[in-house]
Amino acid sequence: MATSQSKPPMKTWGTQPPTTNQRKLAEQIKEEEKKPSTLVTKQEWAEFDRLLWLYQDRFPWYGAAYTGTRRILTRSPAVPTAAMGWKEGDAVLYVNPDFLFKLPFIGQCFILHHELEHLIRSHCQVMADWPEKQMILNFTMDAVINSALVQSGQFRPEDVPKGLITYDVYKEAVENQPPDPKLRGDKWPSPSPTIDDFVHKFTAEELLRYLPKGNDDDNIGSIGTIRELMQGMHGPNGELFDDSSVPEDMKETIMEQMLEEAEKSVGNAPAHMQKYIDAIKDKTNRNWRMLVRGAGNSSRIRQERSWFHVHKRKAWISPGKFIFTEPKGMVMIDTSGSIGNIEMEAFVRELNNLSEQIQIDMGFIDAAWDPENIPGQFVKDVKSGKAWKHAPVGGGGTVFAGFFDFMKKNRGKYDFCLILTDGYVGDSPMVPWPCARANYALMTPNHNVAWADAAREKGFKVAVIDDAVRQEQERKRNQVKP
Repeated sequence: MATSQSKPPMKTWGTQPPTTNQRKLAEQIKEEEKKPSTLVTKQEWAEFDRLLWLYQDRFPWYGAAYTGTRRILTRSPAVPTAAMGWKEGDAVLYVNPDFLFKLPFIGQCFILHHELEHLIRSHCQVMADWPEKQMILNFTMDAVINSALVQSGQFRPEDVPKGLITYDVYKEAVENQPPDPKLRGDKWPSPSPTIDDFVHKFTAEELLRYLPKGNDDDNIGSIGTIRELMQGMHGPNGELFDDSSVPEDMKETIMEQMLEEAEKSVGNAPAHMQKYIDAIKDKTNRNWRMLVRGAGNSSRIRQERSWFHVHKRKAWISPGKFIFTEPKGMVMIDTSGSIGNIEMEAFVRELNNLSEQIQIDMGFIDAAWDPENIPGQFVKDVKSGKAWKHAPVGGGGTVFAGFFDFMKKNRGKYDFCLILTDGYVGDSPMVPWPCARANYALMTPNHNVAWADAAREKGFKVAVIDDAVRQEQERKRNQVKP
């Protein structure tokens, strides 16, 4: 049996832009969500709010992960049921109240699970890699997710809302092959895989091979009623959208933050999702810019049961739902002389972008740091776009002890801590404890590997700011030999 058991799930970050259908769906939602015919009543928002709180209580891991998304009710004709994707810089869930509120509570929870799993399984990116098979891929994706949710023990078969695609529906499509042998897909393994095999040993892409050949979206009429099933549930553009507003690497960072929020709040993820979560967390080639930008999403959203808080810049968020905050961050820069001008300028540019959406304090440390006695070494409340660089002061022997003491005394004040350093320090231990809720370390190209390893062990996300090295490599590649 050809399966994916021995290999990780496909990772497609940055390989292809969103499909035409994904962009169309995002644009259609955007155009229609402000029309009077698509508006949602206050009572429906209140009911949705109540559902989300009950959902978070019943399924705390999924509920905590959802705090990293926007969740919106809409009557847009483009969303007859529910849709998940990327829009205007965020992960967004749209749900049609006329569909959702007809379901019992457990069915509503099933739909919320289903849409979040699309995101975590990176299905938006898979769609982009198979643009001509978007509708049929949606069919196999739904079959895997819905069957996995039942197989995981979180839901019973009777909890699955009527009309959704399951293993049995997929199997029926496989068994109803065209008479012409040339149009038949690969032979379905015999004996037939169990549901457990189906959800653990196959990916949505691999399941296409067993369906009749020529199963592109323009040709899926040959597979019986699949077109009618999918268009009836999701409309002609499917249930996954992407308006191209979020770079692919940034999507990975946002999703990682969502998963971390769930782990911090609840603990281990559901077992059937672990391989997809591991793929998201694989940071073998982490881009340092994505690490800095990810700091802005580390705690950007909180969920409160309150009817008195409205976000000033995003007034469309209804009170009592979830609130976009401006997290406070501490940025500490090691000025011991090891950071070159190219890296420093690039880093400050990223900080200026970051300060547009979050609050930043900046510190500059050489041999030691005391925020009360070193004028100009501690800049509070950096104004939007006004982050600044500090000239290198000395060389080596940085001692972070005073800085770590300061962070300990101010525990709870900062949502994240970002340190730029070469890691050559005089402290013991080198990295005594995580400074904030989310912790990041940017290393210079020639850095102390032991410090970087110690930071990782303490929960820091670590990357190398290597612009100067890359520029020199590029210069040598382009240099014309005499």
